[in-house]
Amino acid sequence: MSFVIKRLEEMRDKEIEKSLNNYFETKDREHLDDVHRINTYYDNLILEQTFEENKVKNYS
Repeated sequence: MSFVIKRLEEMRDKEIEKSLNNYFETKDREHLDDVHRINTYYDNLILEQTFEENKVKNYS
């Protein structure tokens, strides 16, 4: 696993934790929707990064 992917996962976890904490404080469902949005966003970034790394690896 590359440094970039590891960093993206750390950033995703941090943002999800922040949204969950906000939810537990306010009980506002919007924060749970944020968790889904954040997860989808970072999953897509990780997939793109993995694709690019594999593409570079295969052409090297």
